[in-house]
Amino acid sequence: MTELMCDENNLHLVKNELTDLDRLCQQFQDAYDRHLHELTLPEDKERAALHFSSKESEIFKYRKQVVDWIESAKNA
Repeated sequence: MTELMCDENNLHLVKNELTDLDRLCQQFQDAYDRHLHELTLPEDKERAALHFSSKESEIFKYRKQVVDWIESAKNA
């Protein structure tokens, strides 16, 4: 997506990619929920939660950059 964000003419492509990213994020959340449900030891659950939280934060930051770019491209 980052490579597409060099040209405002790619706005529709970036929007499509963002939709795909959102779908993948939901799949990641669902997989995490299933994984967490299978864990029995509290330390394993904590480690999994920390890992998920870290990845979720990275994705959120990147998603915000994409949304900001989309808004900027719309106004260009």
